[in-house]
Amino acid sequence: MSVLDTELFRFDFQDFNDKRAEGLNCQLIKYDSKVNSQGNRVRLEVERNANKLEYEDEDDFRGDDPALVLTRYFSRTGIILHSELQIRSIHMQNALRKCIAEYPEIQFHTNPIVMNNSPRYLFFYLEELGAYGRTLDDPVASCHIMYLLRYMEHCFHSAMRTYRNFVKVTTSMAALDWQNLWMVFRPGTLVYREAVSGSPLLSKVEAINICECSNPLHAHNFWTIKVANVDFTGRHYEWSTTKLELKSFDGFRRLNVLPVFPLDYHPDKDRIFQRLVERGKKFLDFSDVHYKQYDGVTRVLANPFRFSSSSITISNTKKLKGRFIIDRKGFADVGASRRRDDDDDDDDNDGEGYHRVSVSKTIKCDDNGKPQLSENDLAACAHEVPGFSLTLKCWFHLDVEDISETIFNEDAFDSLLMSEKQKKMLEALITTHRTNVKGDFDDVIAGKGKGLILLLHGVPGVGKTLTAEGIADLSKRPLYTISSGDLGMTADVVEHNLSKAFTRAESWNAIVLMDEADVFLTRRSPQNLERGALVSIFLRMIEYYEGVMILTTNRMNTINSAFLSRVHLAVQYNEHSADTRQTLWRNFIRRASAGAIPPWLNDDAIKKLASYPLNGRQIRNSLRIAHALAGSTGRALSFENVDAAASATLSFNQDIDTEIGNHGKDSDEDTDNVRNQSEAKEADDGGAGGIRGSRKRRRTRF
Repeated sequence: MSVLDTELFRFDFQDFNDKRAEGLNCQLIKYDSKVNSQGNRVRLEVERNANKLEYEDEDDFRGDDPALVLTRYFSRTGIILHSELQIRSIHMQNALRKCIAEYPEIQFHTNPIVMNNSPRYLFFYLEELGAYGRTLDDPVASCHIMYLLRYMEHCFHSAMRTYRNFVKVTTSMAALDWQNLWMVFRPGTLVYREAVSGSPLLSKVEAINICECSNPLHAHNFWTIKVANVDFTGRHYEWSTTKLELKSFDGFRRLNVLPVFPLDYHPDKDRIFQRLVERGKKFLDFSDVHYKQYDGVTRVLANPFRFSSSSITISNTKKLKGRFIIDRKGFADVGASRRRDDDDDDDDNDGEGYHRVSVSKTIKCDDNGKPQLSENDLAACAHEVPGFSLTLKCWFHLDVEDISETIFNEDAFDSLLMSEKQKKMLEALITTHRTNVKGDFDDVIAGKGKGLILLLHGVPGVGKTLTAEGIADLSKRPLYTISSGDLGMTADVVEHNLSKAFTRAESWNAIVLMDEADVFLTRRSPQNLERGALVSIFLRMIEYYEGVMILTTNRMNTINSAFLSRVHLAVQYNEHSADTRQTLWRNFIRRASAGAIPPWLNDDAIKKLASYPLNGRQIRNSLRIAHALAGSTGRALSFENVDAAASATLSFNQDIDTEIGNHGKDSDEDTDNVRNQSEAKEADDGGAGGIRGSRKRRRTRF
């Protein structure tokens, strides 16, 4: 196609606003809309011409019915604000509806079809429009299509020459100047970029425009590219959009060095495309609740016990390894589902940043709830899903490719240092609990008493928490740990947060562990009404909780008797004997030595180590110190390292006991012991419906 002669575009005056567009003639009329001295906007004809060469008989030409009308709008100071192109030709309209059908900010069903500013869409669909024109039998219609394409070439004469010379001819080394970058961002194109973790991302282009914001340093210096990705809100799939920005630069740059560029110009495009198609399939599998393992870069999102949307913040990335709950609906309920970014905070824009926008388009699903997506759509699926860390108790964005199946340590329960009778009882209660919840065994009040409450009590470091972890892995369920600090210290806050935590745990089929839950278990006192309110709320809420809850405490002598009546099984942990410590030392040293027994670990060594009165946690910490000592010398772990670490740990504990003078007990324990003795015999807290005498409980105490 030759470049159009600019003389083709000269015009006479005519106003067409008051008549229906027909556009029978291949003609373009140009107007300027300006503000006159009275402050009124007036429209003036500036040029008119027609392509009369297209007509065999000049009488067939009607000069008052142009196919195209262009109006430029000026400000009071003479600056062009924008332009508007009316496509009045019915033949051109039919071609656009056939070849394009849909384009951002253009309504193809109207007559005339109106396009604001530069008609870039004509360039994007040049090949389709040309092919359509060649299929037409009507010479008049073909003439109109050719005229439209010549107008497009006239508008982009210089840009098209640059495109042909630097992009079309040499794809592998394609380069463009900043002004003409729009030419490679056709709507529907897959564009490539990288997440902060280095993961590849593909998105579909929806539109590209020059920034026209009010900031003089920003306006006209950035290309704004609106892209879309398949996402899941927790309720439905949608095309969720993001705005990317490309800052201006001088000269020409290779396309594949830009922060975002079309996938076609990536040297490894085929491998990346197939990789992201598989990732998209994996993304679709995470629509429900999943308990998974993760090892990769994350972005922290929210504290789970701050439920207002204003508390949802995005912080720095961090490398994490552990178990996570993937729960899209639960994450949306926290109020964070619409706060996803791709790499940066919304307020942090360095010129090549990303901005989440709220526009979305719902994707239809089949009868099984799965969206019908092409391979291009799968490749454009979101690369992250929200996951809740059971260790850190925060929401994170997890890279889909770094998620794997959870590996359960089913031997952990068997290695617990307790009697077989206790193990069998615990295992039976856990494995049969779900059946009982769905069965007929219930309290007098419907929905009450369906939970399973276990109490583990004893001195610190004897295996209470390890027991809970072993039970969770044995049953292949998440262990959701909650502390009093997570829940708050006022009655209304505790009730709100505990209700949310219980709802989440039931949704995840998680076992709840309340470690050191003394503040909620202690006897109430008229001298401390706030604490009494906390205890009453806690007792009432666990009454209706239908899941498994494990509570641990070091202070059995202060526990409220009303709580004890709700416990199904209580397990006491005594201080470790010398024989138990020998077993612990052997187990820990074997794990520290990759499962092998070091040659120095003989009976004498074990007896020497077991002579130190250390609990399980202190033995484990001693092994860590010993490893550090061995590592500092570059040698393997030796008995001398372990013995020195155990001795240092014991010495530290003795110093602490001497310092505080009460053998490590909390100072408030004495206060609890002198509270009103009449509370020791209280039968109930009055907050469970007043039917205590009617309820039957299964409670066993070892």
